[in-house]
Amino acid sequence: MGIIAARAQGAIMPNLNLSILSDIPLTLAPKTLQDMFDEMATNNDRLIKILHEQNARLTKARDLLLPRLMNGTIPV
Repeated sequence: MGIIAARAQGAIMPNLNLSILSDIPLTLAPKTLQDMFDEMATNNDRLIKILHEQNARLTKARDLLLPRLMNGTIPV
């Protein structure tokens, strides 16, 4: 059982409150490592957004072109 689960109180549904949580020691990564993670996560977030936008544009292009290819409007 983890340190947080061991401190949870309540017979029917274990729960935590601010005083319990404030007594639990918390280890933080050095600020430089946090900044490196933030930069990588931000870049990944940006890339995900760009890829979603590209997928949406490609889906529209497919939906526009596929029927034309199938009925012979656009020669292959």
